[in-house]
Amino acid sequence: MYSKNEGGTPEYLAPEILLKQGHGKPVDWWTFGCIMYEMLTGMPPFSTQNREEMFKKIKTQPLKLPAHLSASLADLMQRLFEKDPRKRIGTRNLFYSRGLAGAAPAPLVPAAQLERGDRQADQPALRAQGQEQHRHPELRQGASLI
Repeated sequence: MYSKNEGGTPEYLAPEILLKQGHGKPVDWWTFGCIMYEMLTGMPPFSTQNREEMFKKIKTQPLKLPAHLSASLADLMQRLFEKDPRKRIGTRNLFYSRGLAGAAPAPLVPAAQLERGDRQADQPALRAQGQEQHRHPELRQGASLI
């Protein structure tokens, strides 16, 4: 389902919104990238004083990334700011991005109860049968405080 609504924070608008092509969930991944970029740099991506110039940059110019970003983070940012929404990361599975799959295990895996029809359940957590699996022993004591 695609929307034709043009509302939103101007600095975070995805190219497909500005081009009035209709939009769907890939816009959310673009916006996620904008939030990440602003958190990392203190400024929105494509930011200028002139709104029309900013819109032109969003539609046509590649993202300029700070040099201090790691290679995997830079790769993720480039994929979030893909101009073509059909190719943008997130339209499939974010965690199959090069450099992210298996990058670091979660420090705490909560126990899960298998419910009827739940085919996406985390099988190792289900085998824990109600006990949390701590992958990092130093977190055992701290986890009980959360």
